[in-house]
Amino acid sequence: MTAQQPLSTLVRVSVFLFLLSAFFGIYLPTAQCQMTFESIRFDGIASEDLLKIQKRFPSLSRNSIGKSELDEALRVLFKTERYEKLDAHLEGTWGSQKLVFTGQTVRSIKSIDISGNSEVNDTAIIKALGVEEDQSFQRMDFIEANREILTLYSKAGFLNASSEIRKEDASASSVNIYVDIHEREPCRIDNIKFETTNLAFERSLQKVVRRYKGKIFTSTTAPNLRQEILEFLVENRFLNAQLSDASINISPDKTKVDIAFSVENTNNYVLFFEGNEFYDHFSITKALRLNSSDRFGLNPSSEIADRLKQAYLRNGF
Repeated sequence: MTAQQPLSTLVRVSVFLFLLSAFFGIYLPTAQCQMTFESIRFDGIASEDLLKIQKRFPSLSRNSIGKSELDEALRVLFKTERYEKLDAHLEGTWGSQKLVFTGQTVRSIKSIDISGNSEVNDTAIIKALGVEEDQSFQRMDFIEANREILTLYSKAGFLNASSEIRKEDASASSVNIYVDIHEREPCRIDNIKFETTNLAFERSLQKVVRRYKGKIFTSTTAPNLRQEILEFLVENRFLNAQLSDASINISPDKTKVDIAFSVENTNNYVLFFEGNEFYDHFSITKALRLNSSDRFGLNPSSEIADRLKQAYLRNGF
């Protein structure tokens, strides 16, 4: 989507002041010199703002204003945040110029119409736009809004989605916003691979993750998948197995993805307890933190013995 942005008020002001300086520079060598016109007119300027600048710059009643005062008058109007466009220009021929202030008040958003979306709801898209109905249209950034919408779709697994945001004037004081979504085909999981020399272990992991195949690849897929594998390792006593982060390989057309993990130290451990008169099997397992994600190092046997010893010491043994 492309959107043409209007020149900022400050740029318009600067350009106008430059032209005035060039036009009157021979006669007005300093910024404090007064410029006198046949008339000074205000088009589209709110009455309260007009009273404010007339009071601040009394020379306006005599159709006269200094160059620095003109700059300041435009700044005063700009700071009201009441105007979407604001400038000043000359009309007429040499010797009978008229100075005209023109302002276009900020327009409100009358309606927001969203079409083509089924995977992301209207509420989320409106939040991405950064504006709502009846709010100021001036606050809307088309480029940023489009970027936020595409981010939503990327997180939902629709990497080929596109959006177009456009406006149409509803009246002199309001606009309608239209958001056209093209979701297209999502990105689905094609394959999940495990880099390990333990083939039996690899087959067990494939049983854990097989339900993910063919599913849409969202922003939460990889972390959820990794967490499920870690839980499998804990439950099956692969005490010191090391699982890498997911490696993601998306196809050029962004409709398929391969996910790969590297797994090391794939030996599982069977624990037997003897001599435990005061604590049962469950209590010892809990003390050893075997069912947590707190992984063991290269020597699980030594670490288990140390954890067990510390547990007994904490309880007075």
